[in-house]
Amino acid sequence: MSRQHKLFDAAENEPAADATALTIAAQQLGPEQRLFNQLLGKIEKQTDDLQNLKAMVQAHAAEAGTKLAPLRAQVYAQQEKMVLFLDERIRVPRGLSKRVCEDIDDIIAVLLEAVMAAGDPSPALQAIADRFEIPEDDYGDDEDLEDGLDKETSSQLNRAMAQAMGVEVDAQGLLSTDEMIEALMRKMQAEDEAAMNAHEARQAKRKKSPKQKLAEQEQLDAHSALRTIYRKLASALHPDRETDPAERTRKTALMVRVNAANDSKDLLALLRLQLEIDQIDPASVAAMADDKIRSFNRMLKEQLKTLQQEHQMVLHSVRGSYNVGYGAVTPKVLMASLRAQIQRMQEVLEIFNYDLAAVQDDKKLKKWVKAQIAALDAEYAY
Repeated sequence: MSRQHKLFDAAENEPAADATALTIAAQQLGPEQRLFNQLLGKIEKQTDDLQNLKAMVQAHAAEAGTKLAPLRAQVYAQQEKMVLFLDERIRVPRGLSKRVCEDIDDIIAVLLEAVMAAGDPSPALQAIADRFEIPEDDYGDDEDLEDGLDKETSSQLNRAMAQAMGVEVDAQGLLSTDEMIEALMRKMQAEDEAAMNAHEARQAKRKKSPKQKLAEQEQLDAHSALRTIYRKLASALHPDRETDPAERTRKTALMVRVNAANDSKDLLALLRLQLEIDQIDPASVAAMADDKIRSFNRMLKEQLKTLQQEHQMVLHSVRGSYNVGYGAVTPKVLMASLRAQIQRMQEVLEIFNYDLAAVQDDKKLKKWVKAQIAALDAEYAY
């Protein structure tokens, strides 16, 4: 399924029709009319919440990238120095036992996977990686080092979402937030459709109740109404029928929005477009028959569910990527997470600086190797 169309967003440099104009205003409202108004409000609020969450995450990612990138580069540089030193040391193993050399080999392999994640390795580092036969696609993230950070801090969101939802990314994980969300929405839609098909196959074997028949008819009516609105808009806005260049440009932009809304079954966006070009007015919406409003309500419920799912996916990913727990996600919370990440990165850098100086002495090198192997054994014991 296509990514949820951004409700109430106007075309560039074009004023937006007031979404609240769709609200049915009358002294006596029927149940379907009240539900229609409620769904309008919920969808608008959910859309605002989603857009605000995305904007907050993007702003945080940009700041995190600026502040963490220099530290990250220093850590990777120290990691590379450690790999090169250890590799050179076991090439001339005098003074080191066979067991110590084997342990150093294991440590190099672990460090390599982390340092190669930085990309653009030096020829010397690449030669060591080739010796260890680590395929490029297997270069991973050092989660202990960066506490969830990827090559670029903004791509944390992508990797966490990919891992949680089973969506594949390229070797570097370089997908934008919107591209990742679109992939996740397609996956969820496919799963929903598969479940629905299985359910329908089971239901087809049973005699349908009047309630089931009514629901099926309402579904057909809803999609029929959507197609009708789309045809009216396409007929009025088709740019090929326009001779005036400026007007053709305007209609082309509007048709892009019409097609996007139709592809994502965004009823509300189509209705709003009708308002913009004066195909409908609030009075005509209020005058709709109950069965037509009922059909609209069914589609609006689907839109609201899609928005809620997308919001939950982004929220879940933010919690996992930035380790903010299950409380409210606010700029203050994300900033606290950023400060903690910076502090951790500084601590890791200090440790590498200290270790690099210490391992120059064989006695300290052996103690360091023993401690590192013990830590690895403890980690992989679970």
